[in-house]
Amino acid sequence: MTQILLPPALDRADLAVTITPGLLHETVTHLIIQVVLKQPALSPGDVLVQLPLELAKIPTARYDGDTLKAFDQAGPLELEKSDDLEGPPIILRKWKTTRPTHGDVTVLATALPRVVGLDTKTGPAFDLRANNNGIIGTGHAFLPLPEDSESKLTISVDFDLRYSPEGFRGVFTHSPSDLSTARLTAKPSILHQSFYMLGRFKCLRDYETSDGTAVSSKLGHLFNIYWQSELPFDIIRVARETKQIFEYMCDFFQSSQESYRIFFREDPYYVVRSGLAQPGAFLISFGLMLKKAHWALESFTTLFAHEMTHNFVQLAEGDDIVNAAQWYAEGLAEYYSIFARHRLGLLDEHGVVDEMNCRAQAYYTNPLATLSNKEVNQLTWKTQNAQRLPYSRGLVFWIRLEALIREASGGDRGIDELIVAMVQLSRKRGKGPTLAEFLERLGQDLGPVARQEYEHHNSGKLIIPPEHSLIPGAVAIRIDMEPFDLGFDEESVLQGPRIVRGLRSNSRAAQAGVLDGDLITSWIDLNQCKDHLEVKMELRIERKTADSEEPQELDITFWPRAFTRIEGWGWKLVDGKNALLP
Repeated sequence: MTQILLPPALDRADLAVTITPGLLHETVTHLIIQVVLKQPALSPGDVLVQLPLELAKIPTARYDGDTLKAFDQAGPLELEKSDDLEGPPIILRKWKTTRPTHGDVTVLATALPRVVGLDTKTGPAFDLRANNNGIIGTGHAFLPLPEDSESKLTISVDFDLRYSPEGFRGVFTHSPSDLSTARLTAKPSILHQSFYMLGRFKCLRDYETSDGTAVSSKLGHLFNIYWQSELPFDIIRVARETKQIFEYMCDFFQSSQESYRIFFREDPYYVVRSGLAQPGAFLISFGLMLKKAHWALESFTTLFAHEMTHNFVQLAEGDDIVNAAQWYAEGLAEYYSIFARHRLGLLDEHGVVDEMNCRAQAYYTNPLATLSNKEVNQLTWKTQNAQRLPYSRGLVFWIRLEALIREASGGDRGIDELIVAMVQLSRKRGKGPTLAEFLERLGQDLGPVARQEYEHHNSGKLIIPPEHSLIPGAVAIRIDMEPFDLGFDEESVLQGPRIVRGLRSNSRAAQAGVLDGDLITSWIDLNQCKDHLEVKMELRIERKTADSEEPQELDITFWPRAFTRIEGWGWKLVDGKNALLP
């Protein structure tokens, strides 16, 4: 094995990463990864590098067998692998040394993009993916890195494009504005928590508005958007509104963050859109359904605001919050995705009420709505309903807390002051607050009621919003609703081959003519049906019949709701009109 020589600038880093694209006919087919650790001085049995095998059920490069190699000044290093089952959501693989290391250690590996298609089940965008002749992914998917320690390291990241076609570039979350070698002082995990894009791509700063003014911000060229595929929406409007939201959140959360990146990825399957936030950046995936339906741009700005909130709010890791982290972070992300836009004038009062009613009904009609947070957490990676519930239930809980704090303080305070205090605590010590610290701070606003409110929510009991709990002019009202009921196993739609299984004879789907064994070739996104009470499921199916060699093609439409009703709540504007309210 021959050691690859690093550029001189990288030799001084404690951790130097070089990423080289492998090419075939100007298409990136793989990545060659080189990681150099400066004199780690490891003993036998110490962890050299680690990589998730799976993250939220999304597979990574894994590096099975001996596909990951290492050597130091004494020659090749024999490594032992161990898989630590820390998940879900994370299952880690660790490579350990079998002898003491001497001098610098170089790790080499080749990462292949994940193969996906129409039958792939959707999930968080952690994987390494081919994208329009280029490649995009998170560091979780392919970068073998040393474990974090108490100390930060000097880190360098370089894209070796010497043998790449003209126009090829490389960028990651923390790249300098000129996309040169990145140098930072941080813990290694920051590289796992970053997005990487290689190939021919476009950048926000290459474009101007229709009146000739540049799309920029007070953060200048460090606020960038990158994409490789044709986008099915107006990128200039997206840039303008996203910039407004980010600058508002920086001011609101009192952050001096200097850089933010947004990456777009096209999915080759029937997903509408999804997002993944990591420190300093987020990635938006859009799929075939979006391109066909020309989905409303507002759904993207909502998603942007949601993912940006994750950049600021979180609970610390630990056993005491294992069941709370989701509702806390996702509920707040939902809350500020609505109210940040409202405060900026991007969403009027009718929009606030309509969006809140959609999310509220998604909570009340979720089949798991009465389960405790612990029970939901145990089902998170088994059913989509469990993954989604913390978003909507967490949001309704925050709405209730906002109203209770305002009432207790005589209108002087709401949850804003509470959350900013938690963010400041997190920033001061470098990790999020614990659940106990959050409840202690909440108790300063609500007294003993704080713990009672949390336990009520935590146990899965119905959350009822106070009458005046949203915006001036809106009142909460009870609305009995039909729970979501697809009528057959949801996995029949979520993952291929999409064949109807588990059809219930007393469901609306069965009454509309759906049969077990039908092959689904087209459908409405499940999330749209769950989020919007009025949306009907439209299926195109192929059905084999005894009297024909060719399958029969049928279009079937039905309302994916139960025949029974349950208690739910929503809001209406006084003298206003809202589509979801009678």
